[in-house]
Amino acid sequence: MSEETLLHDLLIYYSKIIYLCSIDNIIANHIKQWITAKNEAPDYIYNLAHQKKFRSKYAFILGYLCEHGIGNDKNLASAFYWYKSAADQKSGGGMSTQFGKHKIGIFHKTGIYISRDTMKAAAIFQELSDEGCDIGTIEIAKCYMFGYGTALDPDLAKDLISKLAEKGNPAAQYYLDAFGQSNDISSCLAAARNGHWEAPLFIGDFYCQDTPLKSPAKAFCWYQKAIENGLSLFRLAEFYASGELGSKDCHNALKFARKQIQLGVPQDEIFASLPDIFR
Repeated sequence: MSEETLLHDLLIYYSKIIYLCSIDNIIANHIKQWITAKNEAPDYIYNLAHQKKFRSKYAFILGYLCEHGIGNDKNLASAFYWYKSAADQKSGGGMSTQFGKHKIGIFHKTGIYISRDTMKAAAIFQELSDEGCDIGTIEIAKCYMFGYGTALDPDLAKDLISKLAEKGNPAAQYYLDAFGQSNDISSCLAAARNGHWEAPLFIGDFYCQDTPLKSPAKAFCWYQKAIENGLSLFRLAEFYASGELGSKDCHNALKFARKQIQLGVPQDEIFASLPDIFR
């Protein structure tokens, strides 16, 4: 595999999983796993992308590696610089340019490294959407749904998401039901079939709700599906600690709680929520 093919394939991989999960650290873990599966060291990928002949075309990858400390120390200033370099390319940038713009929008929306400016973020997302970039459409739909830098317009948000969902976009299918707040989870089930990582967690939560459709057994089944991507570990710990499906199982409750702590959930939060199993 040539050097450029490796960087190109990494960008393609990111372009796929960005529509399967909205949780950044989960995506970053999968990027690390992808690099490992290619039998490459993270620092090699970073140094490769940083070569003069590649750093312009793959500026987004450099930004992402800097943001998450993959192959080098985490550096948000460098991440922002490379994301902006990718976003500012006038021609030939392709996915790198679009994803660079998206990240700049996220930085403005959340206040990462720079001052929070939801209106500027919304403008960037709208520009991306106008360019036909699906991630831009999803982000601007979120803005309309919750009033982030735009007028609050849930109907417009659902309309934007619905059109993408009809095309089979798994992220849009997931958000269509997540936005809907109804007892219809057919779109989220489609998202799960299309490999969306958060959909099983949403469906599990749905079956935990106090409605006529409540089913702890179904919820538990969907939570088990979600752990394949590092999600729902805490939900399973709660199931085992409460004994909702039978007798309590402190061994498994501890196992899943500890895994959740390893993924970054503060230990104090786990202790507070599952006090019995930590006595």
